[in-house]
Amino acid sequence: MAAERVVAVTGGASGIGLAVAEAALAEGWHVAVADLDAGGLAAAEARLGTARASYTTLDVTEEDAVEAWIAGAAARGPLKGLVTSAGIAREVPALETPADLFRRVMEINVTGTFLCARAAGRAMREAGGGAIVTLGSVSGLRGGKGRVAYGASKGAVVNMTRVLAVDLARFGIRANCLCPGPV
Repeated sequence: MAAERVVAVTGGASGIGLAVAEAALAEGWHVAVADLDAGGLAAAEARLGTARASYTTLDVTEEDAVEAWIAGAAARGPLKGLVTSAGIAREVPALETPADLFRRVMEINVTGTFLCARAAGRAMREAGGGAIVTLGSVSGLRGGKGRVAYGASKGAVVNMTRVLAVDLARFGIRANCLCPGPV
């Protein structure tokens, strides 16, 4: 039996991540779903099933855990896709945003995206190529009231993805950033 094509999805227990997981399953992919919310992950598992999906509780800011999750996904078959949908948003005016909140949003949205993209990029290089899709936001393209931390983080994701596209192209890996409005 041929190895399954694998796509890894962070934030896969809800919203865009869950929709991506459903769509990938419908197209015949094995989907490695990760999310920090164990209860949401269990609900996603009940909804999507286990025939061609695996589920992992994951904090995208934990480097070793991200590396282990990607290695596990790649062990099922060639890792050909990554969608980084994990993220947090807080609506707090700039002058009232505490530094610890700003740091936390940056850590999850930017560093978490980077750790996942780096680990997946390494696996995709070994698999002969693939595609990385990061989730930015219109808030990362233009300012939005009360979104200083979120907007800054998503602007960083947009630019980081541009750099990933240039760095990874020689390995046959595409990197693109989607920037949806409110979801």
